[in-house]
Amino acid sequence: VGITSIESDMSDLKLVSCELPPTLPGVYSLALNVGHDQESLNDIAEITVYAQFSVLGFSPSSGTPGTKISIKGSNFLNITEMCCRIGTSNAIAKFISSEELGCVIPTTQKSQSRVDLSVSINCQDFVSIGAVSVHDRPAISTVTPPSATAGADIVLKGVNLLPTSTPIVHVSFNDTIVIGTAMNNTSVRVRAP
Repeated sequence: VGITSIESDMSDLKLVSCELPPTLPGVYSLALNVGHDQESLNDIAEITVYAQFSVLGFSPSSGTPGTKISIKGSNFLNITEMCCRIGTSNAIAKFISSEELGCVIPTTQKSQSRVDLSVSINCQDFVSIGAVSVHDRPAISTVTPPSATAGADIVLKGVNLLPTSTPIVHVSFNDTIVIGTAMNNTSVRVRAP
């Protein structure tokens, strides 16, 4: 490819920063010269340049810590440096295919209405792809009545039972999922299957 000379910022004697010139994916040698003599360039490191990934979308757009988010796009890589950032928390991205990544909302992420979702190929330079709503896990404290026949109304009491603006909630009875209605953040009404 030849030698490409770029200007750098020497903000102190321990740090040199420069911008990578447009180039094709591959492995490149980095060389440093502190003068103006092209002949005295010294190889000091290698850098791997990857093709830029693109994101088409992700789902779900809300969840609790531990919720898996599927990110669809292209040029995703099966490398350990591929990661996500949800709010201020980083998470390793799970490579599913070159067209799909999986990320999990970290348990350290606090409940917030909307936080930034970003992806990176090096866990340092992140690209924002949208926002997700993070809410606290629901917890059920009582079930009334404690036993019922099929089709009977059941009221669940607890906390964080209405994490979004929609009153529709999904309640699992073993392997059967039933749609219930959140009456408020502490009560859900559902029919026994």
